[in-house]
Amino acid sequence: MANNYQAATELQKSGWSIYPLSPGTKIPVKGSSGWNDATNDSNQINEWWTEDATRNIGLMLEDHQMMVVDLDQHSESRNGVENYKKLASMYDPFPSTYTEITPGKGIHFFFKIPDGVIIQQETGAFADIFGRDDKGKSLSGIDIITKGVPIAPTMIISGSVGRAYEPIENVSLNNIAPAPDWLVNLLLKKPQEIKTQYRPVAKTGTAKKLDMIVQGAGEGSRNDHLTKLCGWLLWHGVDNQTLAELIYTANAYNEPPLKDKEVNQIIRSMIKKDLRGKAHGS
Repeated sequence: MANNYQAATELQKSGWSIYPLSPGTKIPVKGSSGWNDATNDSNQINEWWTEDATRNIGLMLEDHQMMVVDLDQHSESRNGVENYKKLASMYDPFPSTYTEITPGKGIHFFFKIPDGVIIQQETGAFADIFGRDDKGKSLSGIDIITKGVPIAPTMIISGSVGRAYEPIENVSLNNIAPAPDWLVNLLLKKPQEIKTQYRPVAKTGTAKKLDMIVQGAGEGSRNDHLTKLCGWLLWHGVDNQTLAELIYTANAYNEPPLKDKEVNQIIRSMIKKDLRGKAHGS
């Protein structure tokens, strides 16, 4: 994996608030609070990347009044790149700004948010334009990120393959364009629609399990907590890479977190148990 010490210190010198991610992942370093730990303090940044120069880098967007428009293209029915083209034809193309290709071949457009404007982080934005599937999930393939985001030269390792976030176009991070008016206007309409249509509902079993990821557990119950969460994720068909990322994220909220060796043992044990169950048709 790459040595990211120089990249981290250069970002600090340019005035950016950053935070460490575990090597080869988008997961905050264990025991940390992700973007909530972001800082521009040179001593802290030097300490983080001196401890492990292969740590990936997260950029705190909120501190800099910025957002990222994330175009995913995981499937034909939910292709953010193609849907962006439709938005561009309806309004205008995005202006030239700092942009990155993600390891999953998505696109991150970085924009400044106008002063005094609050843009909410949102998964599946523009569902009112692109519709939803029969489960109610947005078909846009476009997310709005306003908290923290992995940034180049961060590399994600999947199996034996590593793919990095890579800048495109000849625009630096110090030349981020203001978000176009049409984009801001579309995003600001969303909260008003939600407020008038919202009805309180009982929390589902799925929602309760997802809550477990960030609730954490204390000494004496951490293993059981991660084992139950691991089993539930496997039962719902989550792939092994995603499983590991979610379990490591959940462990970061434990007090104190389990050691990596213990977490790995839980994950491996539950995967083996799941495979045995499938082999016997259960």
